[in-house]
Amino acid sequence: MKSIRILFFVLFAFAEFGVYARHTTKINLPNELNGSYVRLMNDDTGELIDTLLVTNGSVVFPSDRYSACVVNIDNKYGRFILSDADIIYSIIVEEVEGGIRRRWESFGGYNDSIRALGERINAIGARYLNSTRKEGRKKHLDDFNAALYDAISEHGNDLLGYRLFVMSGEQLPFSSLVELVEKYPALSQYRKVNSIMAGRRNVAVTQPGNKFKDFTVTYEGKQHKLSDVVGHGDYVLLDFWASWCGPCRAEMPLIKEAYEKYKDKNLKILGVAVSDDPANSLEAATQMKLPWEIWVNGGKEASEAYNVTYIPLLILFAPDGTILERGIQKDDLLTILEKYLPSAD
Repeated sequence: MKSIRILFFVLFAFAEFGVYARHTTKINLPNELNGSYVRLMNDDTGELIDTLLVTNGSVVFPSDRYSACVVNIDNKYGRFILSDADIIYSIIVEEVEGGIRRRWESFGGYNDSIRALGERINAIGARYLNSTRKEGRKKHLDDFNAALYDAISEHGNDLLGYRLFVMSGEQLPFSSLVELVEKYPALSQYRKVNSIMAGRRNVAVTQPGNKFKDFTVTYEGKQHKLSDVVGHGDYVLLDFWASWCGPCRAEMPLIKEAYEKYKDKNLKILGVAVSDDPANSLEAATQMKLPWEIWVNGGKEASEAYNVTYIPLLILFAPDGTILERGIQKDDLLTILEKYLPSAD
């Protein structure tokens, strides 16, 4: 299910990204943006490079003034990559039944190759959605990964390759990412690339069969270490969650059921709230009457240790601290616990 969500995200992202130019780039914009500014950003660091005023429904970038960067037009109008080419990039606003539609037209530069990649991905996506067999869907996902890998390879030493890498970093197999970074050293100069690689390495070392990876959570001067709970003779179910996360809240009744069934049978449950205001986490835990230990203010260290890119994330540890299961789906929780815990009766 996760792969399907990523597939649609990347397809949408490609629809948002036009391409791209440096020599002379003209962006034709709706007149409503006259008097506003187009921002040139360092996509990797977030640094503002320059701002250009929109006049007469357009912005023109002087040739050879800017190195490759990402242009942020407006949240409504998307962004695109500025690189070496002569480009005309137009945003067209049309009235359609039910509202307004915005579409992009780009000419010059990388647009032909991006258009070809988009067509390839759209075709794969259509086959994926029409496939009913598990084997067929796996093949289409493999084809999708191959299309991304080929596109990154084609542009591995330029900003487009970097952007494609960042967009694909959670989708492509880790081995493919390693190959790309080794083949194209320019990728390793980017912070986001290095962050993705570090996260994927943490996923690799926190797979079942490996020992747990420790982290510390601090709130109001009190420290909690995972090693204080895991590896001391109990099975431990770790739940990364947040108060604002609907699926996290939806899984709580089932975790409560597991708690009641196994609380006296060698199972501890630990909730770690991440990317959440501590007060909101505590309030939610009280509202839902969660009876297990809850740590709030789970920060960067906790999230990075297990590369928590989505929540809820459930991980089961053995009494000796070995990871037994990672990414447990809600509907499988009781079956998985039954697999390991009968011996504790």
